[in-house]
Formats: sequence, structure tokens, C-alpha cells
Amino acid sequence: MNYAGLLRMSENHQVEQELRDTRHILNRLLAVSPAVIYSTTPYPPFQVRYISENVTIVTGYSPDQFIEDTNFWKSKVHPDDRPIVLEHLHKMQLLEYLEMEYRFLCADEEYHFLHEEIKVLRDADGHPVEGIGYFIDVTRQRNYEEAIRQSENLYRSLAEASRDLILLISSEKTVEYMNSYARQALGWSDLQTRLPSYGHILKLIPESSIQQVLQTQQAVYTENVAYISKKRIWLGTWLVPIFSPQNEVEFVMAVSRDITRQRETEEELQRALKAEQELNSLRYRFLTMTTHEFKTPISTILSSVELLETYGERW
Repeated sequence: MNYAGLLRMSENHQVEQELRDTRHILNRLLAVSPAVIYSTTPYPPFQVRYISENVTIVTGYSPDQFIEDTNFWKSKVHPDDRPIVLEHLHKMQLLEYLEMEYRFLCADEEYHFLHEEIKVLRDADGHPVEGIGYFIDVTRQRNYEEAIRQSENLYRSLAEASRDLILLISSEKTVEYMNSYARQALGWSDLQTRLPSYGHILKLIPESSIQQVLQTQQAVYTENVAYISKKRIWLGTWLVPIFSPQNEVEFVMAVSRDITRQRETEEELQRALKAEQELNSLRYRFLTMTTHEFKTPISTILSSVELLETYGERW
């Protein structure tokens, strides 16, 4: 073998070693990645040609189970999701990119939510030749979203059942939410999908109080007169700032309650107190006058008694 041949063999060996090193690094990266990488045929039965080893960490199944049995992964898709998933896969012959989410039965006998994306590779004639994709387990995210949704539904139900007026006002001065009682107070039908303007709610809440919350970033309590169904009432309102992730006031939540009876009771007490004060004043003036009127006769009588005691014997 000549020198050129030896040099070529050496170069080939070096290239093979570099490929092995690269593959080793790639496998190590994939082993700790939450995303499972795979390749598949772009036509039925959508056979898996390659899948990264971290599929065992994500699903509990070995790569061989996906590769050797063409129906394995399909059998693990939730029956309700399977038709939609297959429908998406059949679109690989038409689309360049696919995205889907479905439930997958993992080795722990629990269904996990998988988010999957596929890029379709084509030959020079535009025919699909391979699908390169990945999937990740998004179960925790979906559980968080479901918990948030349930929490929102609970608080919305409580707000709708409340006999308080509840409104959510953005810092841009738009109404983002109001409960049924607030709609009723404003004469806003439940059939109207559009929420009232900022100007409408100023019939219930003073704008100065809203501005105070936006400027001071502190909760504010205010009491004011409003007219609901042409009836004059007193409203007591708490205005509370709601902050954005940037710690800026993003919304102002207003919770208003009819305090007319309370105000009337307070006014009655004030009138009663005033009447009591006036009565006490009248009593004081009467006693003062009476004392003055009786003071002179009494003094005369006392003086006469003293004179009699002193000079009585001489008389």
C-alpha cells in the first residue's frame, strides 16, 4: 500500500472517530433532554425508524418497542384522541409542519399529555420522504392549567352569586369583567356580549378613587351616592390594585355593596344623638333658671331665720 492509501485510511479513521464522538455527545445530550427525538415514515403505517433513548425516561418504554412494532405507539394513544392523531399524520403528505397534543398511556399505567411537532422532509420532486419530530410530556403543565381553570370557575361562580357589585377595570380604563349584579345595576343585559365603557361605571364609582389606586398602588375605600334602577342608594366600595409580573398596577378590582340601610341607621343615630344633646342642654338651662328664680326668696328666708335666732328673745 502506497503512502496516499495510508493517508486516506488515516483520514477515514479520523472521520469515523469524530462521528463516534459526535454521536456519543448527542446521545448524552438526548439522555438528559425532556424532548424525545424520532424519525418516522410519512405514510401509513407511520413506522418509527429511530427514537432517542430518553424515551424510556419519558414513557417508561424502550426504543425497541417503538421501532419493532409498528402498531405499538398507536395502541398507547388514548382511544378518544387516536382518530385525531391519525388524521394529523395523514396530512404529512400535504403539509410541511405538524403540531398536535394527545394523551398517551405510559408504562406507569397513567395517561400523560404529550405535545408533538413534526417537520416533513421531501425529495427533489417534492415527495415526502421522512418525518422528523419530537414530543415532550406536558402533563404537569396541563394539570396546572386545569387547576387554574377550576379555580377561575370557582371564583367566577362566587362572583356571579354575590350580591355585591364586582368589576375589573384595566389600567387602560377598560372594563374587563363585571358580575351579573353589576350588569343589573347598570341596566346591562346578559345578552350583551360587549362590556360597558369606562364612562358607564363612573355612574357607580368615583373616577378620583380609581385614579388614586392607580397612582398610589394602595387599596382605597370610598362611599358615594349612586342611582340603581332610578333609586338613590349609598354604595360602599373597596378598590384593590392587581399587579402584573412587572409589579405594576394592571387592574383595579372594585367590590361595591349597598350600604343604604347602614347609612340610614347612622343618620338616625346622629339625629337621636343631636336630639339627646339638645334635651340635655334644655335641662341644664331649666335647672339654671330655676336655681336663679329660687335663690333670692331662699336667701331672704334664711336671713329672717338668722335674725329671729339672734334677736328673738328681745322681741
